[in-house]
Amino acid sequence: MAEKKITEEQLQKAYQNVFGSETGQLVLDDLSYRCFKYTTTVGLISHDEILVNEGRRQVLLHLESQLKPITKE
Repeated sequence: MAEKKITEEQLQKAYQNVFGSETGQLVLDDLSYRCFKYTTTVGLISHDEILVNEGRRQVLLHLESQLKPITKE
């Protein structure tokens, strides 16, 4: 079976469709707290834990970037 090519715009629209609903926003709000949007990833924890926490944060930042309006260049 041939793999379907998905454009960046199609993918961004998919993110917006999933997280644009009230339920999606509830999930995104939960992820914001779990993925260190409002707190630092650095503290009295090990270096490995800091790296894991920063990875979580990067995923959240990617999700949020996909929810910005689509701009045509």
